[in-house]
Parts: sequence; C-alpha cells; structure tokens
Amino acid sequence: MMKLDLKITNVLCMKKAVFIIFLQLSLTPIFSQNLFTLDKAINDYAMMSHSAIQSDMKIAVTFETNKRKLMVYFIDTMNNEIWKKNKNIYERQRMEHILNEQNLSLTGAVPEETIKRIGQLTGVDVIIYGSIEQIGDYRMTITATEVETGKILLPRSYNLKIDSRLRGLLDIPVSIGEKIGTGVTNILFGLGSYLERDIPGGITIMTGYLVAVGLFVIEAETLDWDSPAVGVPATIGVTVAGLTIVYGFARPFIHNRSPPRMATVIENTQSGIVLIPDKYTGKNHFGFNMSYTIKF
Repeated sequence: MMKLDLKITNVLCMKKAVFIIFLQLSLTPIFSQNLFTLDKAINDYAMMSHSAIQSDMKIAVTFETNKRKLMVYFIDTMNNEIWKKNKNIYERQRMEHILNEQNLSLTGAVPEETIKRIGQLTGVDVIIYGSIEQIGDYRMTITATEVETGKILLPRSYNLKIDSRLRGLLDIPVSIGEKIGTGVTNILFGLGSYLERDIPGGITIMTGYLVAVGLFVIEAETLDWDSPAVGVPATIGVTVAGLTIVYGFARPFIHNRSPPRMATVIENTQSGIVLIPDKYTGKNHFGFNMSYTIKF
C-alpha cells in the first residue's frame, strides 16, 4: 500500500511540475509587454506619426548606428510604413549621401542649426531620426523634428525584445543557455523555434510530431490484431517522435550556423502521411512518405 501511495504522490508531483512550467510559459508574454520587437516599434511609431505629422509634409528618415544593415532595415521599413499615409518620402540613399558629404550627424541632442542645414539641402519639412543603445535592454529612441522651427514633434523610446531579427541586424551571439532554453521549449510542438522566428524549424518539428501521432492512429484504428503489420506503425511512430525531440533540441545549435549545412539539409526534407492504394484489394492504406528537394 505504501508503494502505491508513493507512485500516486510521484504522479501528482509530476503533474504539478508540468502545470508550473505551463503557467510560466503562459505568463511570460504578460510580463514582457513593455518589450517591443523591432518591427512592432517601427510600426507603432509610424502609426503615431500619421496623426502627429501633416500629410503634406515631406519626410526624411535616418538612423545612426555602426551596423549598416540595421540602419538600412530601419529606414526602409519606416519609409514603407509612413508611405501608406504620406507619399512625400525622401530617398534613403540621397539622405545618406548628403549626411556623409556634409559630415553631418543626427545622434544625441542635434543642434537646431544642423536640422535647418539638412532641411535646406534636402527640402524636407520633417526629419525622423533614430538611434539604439544598450542600457540593460536594447533601447531605441526615435524623434521627429520639424525643420523650419526645430520643434520636436514625436519623441519616443522603445525597449526592444531580442529576437532573431534583432540578433541578425546587430550580430548578437546566442548564448548556450538561450539555445538550451529554445531546445527545451521545442518539445511543445516547436514553440521555441516559432518564438525565435525560425519558422522552417518549427514547421519541421510540428510535422514530426503529427507524423508520429498519425502512425499511432494507424496502429490503433486501421490494423487488425492478426495483421502481420501490427506493431510496425507504432514502432515507427515512437522512432519518429524520438528523432523529433532530438532534432528539436539540436535545432537551435544548427540553425543559422556558418555554413548552415545541416539546417539546410533538414529544411529541404519534407515528410507526411499519404494514402497508398493496395494493388490487390484496391483499398487505400495510410503510409509514410519522405522526400528531399535539391535546389540548383
């Protein structure tokens, strides 16, 4: 009797632990609401600019950083968002040329004469400029300044969430602990990869689990006990599920490597359950199909 009670206690403890982990995963987004992804921050600022800046004003966007790909991404994305309401957008390449040629900068507290000088050279009415700094979190500051008066129209700061996009643009390395965390979270149908914007990885993991479930369904619903194939789908299903778990844990370590050969091989592999006609009876049976795409 004591042994039975111990087993029940262990089961209850395991259920409690699973519940706590699920609760933590569920509450994490709630306590992270003050963090913006880079895209959401740009979209938020552009939406506010539609009401703060008159639609007939010509706008130039610039961004100060030593990471050129971040600068290009910010300006092009902001231009695209603002263009939805205001078509008077100054080209990024022309603004870059003028700033470099005149040795001008738009970081920190920009002097009013600098703003007016840029306005004279470009003919724009408003300059939106941003910068990024690391103060614990990565904080992005965006300000719109009216050229003629030097008036600040829309100052905003955003604490940025470090996702795969920001990592790529800032070349932020992923720590071993973060990779392990993503791998563990991938047990939940590839959730870790989805959160890291690794969509191919998430889809591959989810597909693996679905294939395993499908094989178990085939074993339970379509095979008779006297069939010679009894046990085969379940065995394959267990194998697929095991390999999916291993892959889900390894995915963060192989994704976006240089060169990402293993990730490429797996991403080009497709699997699924298909109907296979029996050549003797004409009936359809479920089967497992795997294919590989070669791109050249």
